Amino acid sequence: MTETLLPRWTTPSFERTSGRYPLGLEAVALGQLDSDLASGLPVVARHPRYWSMYAWIIHRFSQSESAKTNRALGAYLKPRESAFACAAFLHHPPPEPELSDVIGRNTFVPRLRDRSGDLFPIPLDYLEARLGGYGQAYRGAMADLGIVALDVATPAGMCDLPFSELGVEVAEAFGAAIADTEYARHYADDPHPEVVPIEVLRELGEASCFCRLAGHGPERSLLTRVLLGEVQRPNASHANRAATVRMFLDLADATDGHPLNEHRFRQLLYFGAEGLDNGTSWRPRDSVSTIHRRWQLIQARDYLARSLNAVLINLTRWGIGEGGLVQPVPLSDYARHIGDLTLPHEFDIGGSSLAAIPLSRLVAAIDRMVAGHGWPPSPDALSASVNEMALSEKLNALTLPETPTTAFLLALLVLRRLELLDAREENDPAVKAMLRYGGQERVATTMLSAWLRRAVDRDETVAGALVEMARAFVISQHLRVAGEKLASPPYQHTFRFMGHGGSLSFFDHGDTTLAPVSIRFDSINAAITGLGLIEGSLATEHHAPTTAGRDVLGG
Repeated sequence: MTETLLPRWTTPSFERTSGRYPLGLEAVALGQLDSDLASGLPVVARHPRYWSMYAWIIHRFSQSESAKTNRALGAYLKPRESAFACAAFLHHPPPEPELSDVIGRNTFVPRLRDRSGDLFPIPLDYLEARLGGYGQAYRGAMADLGIVALDVATPAGMCDLPFSELGVEVAEAFGAAIADTEYARHYADDPHPEVVPIEVLRELGEASCFCRLAGHGPERSLLTRVLLGEVQRPNASHANRAATVRMFLDLADATDGHPLNEHRFRQLLYFGAEGLDNGTSWRPRDSVSTIHRRWQLIQARDYLARSLNAVLINLTRWGIGEGGLVQPVPLSDYARHIGDLTLPHEFDIGGSSLAAIPLSRLVAAIDRMVAGHGWPPSPDALSASVNEMALSEKLNALTLPETPTTAFLLALLVLRRLELLDAREENDPAVKAMLRYGGQERVATTMLSAWLRRAVDRDETVAGALVEMARAFVISQHLRVAGEKLASPPYQHTFRFMGHGGSLSFFDHGDTTLAPVSIRFDSINAAITGLGLIEGSLATEHHAPTTAGRDVLGG
């Protein structure tokens, strides 16, 4: 055999990676938050002063002699973005707590610490993104807020610009706050602003630091009105974002004296209490009850996604343990494995294994549990031995043999609780849309509810229903989502398994945790804190609404 005919390695046509969201179910909550309930407040965009800072940079660029392309905008933006970030860090020197959520931190802080001399070379290599942190984190949010017009929406279609008079007004508000600084007078329009005296940056930080927004009344007031949608053309997303802000201010008022984090917020949102022993509770006032009910559906959806993702990880681990990395494993073996599992002791409904228990009997037992707590669940639900929070936390131990049963019970509990929606909610177009969101491709909540009703009507066993749920909403769903990722750029291999008739062959991606979708607690908290609407971050003990916050809450 000649050398040219010998087998040899070639460049792979795809990247093998675990990917994010192997079932794609999180797209439902992400879409509802991004486009409706919290538009303009995505996960990674935190400091509201970035809105006016970027608007000022883009407006100055639009007035410059630079070519009006996004490539030129990036070259103009990055040194100025870097200067403001470095100024912010200099405004919080050690031993003060370091300012968080500033883009480029890992580059800027070490270089500021190791600097020498009076002149500071502004770092430009902090991000590969052509449009810097603006393009990576804030661009879409600022378009949603109506501050910038993206290149595709501008007349020439070449670069981002301030959106109408509002974008210019936001830019000028920031410009007024820094107008008296040496940087604004002598460095802001420098065509090559890569080196700036350190004292100039220190002075700039006094005016431009993200923490200084609340002290600059005109800019803060305008950005608050932007957040509430009061200065843009009216639309539903602006109105819902304003309602969300008021809901968080109501939460701040109710929980003052009790530091919060995202986990505690989820409990308060869904159950109205963090726990039965510490006294933290939240009963939203009537003016925010409508938006609150919609946010509760976001958390209900998160529980459903967590349930199905837990089944995916458990199935994959089971298959690997059965030798599925070497040869396909029959799904009938998985069905027998599920059939041998048992219910927890809280369910005394007869039958020794899931294969022997009728689904209708289990659903009836769950209905009795939820009847006393209803929808939304009352705080008393937290005292029940079986509740969504307890089941969800139990799923953190994904190696437990009862994980599939726990995941199934979590899904059943949420779906049966949603059956208790009152007539007002059932006829609310917004609620209907939320339950239908995602359709077949992302397994809408209505699809899961309809499937469960059919399974009960067919008199399935618990094991049969659990396996059917795994086939329909885990196996088929994962194969569809992974196939989409493999068929389109960047051509990623994210398969946990592949089908071979009635069998599956498995791939080990080392799945070990269940990560919930961000529910925007941190970004909304940062917005209302930065705008001075609450006395301190929700993460601190004292975070009651300020006078400005109470004006918003009462508006």
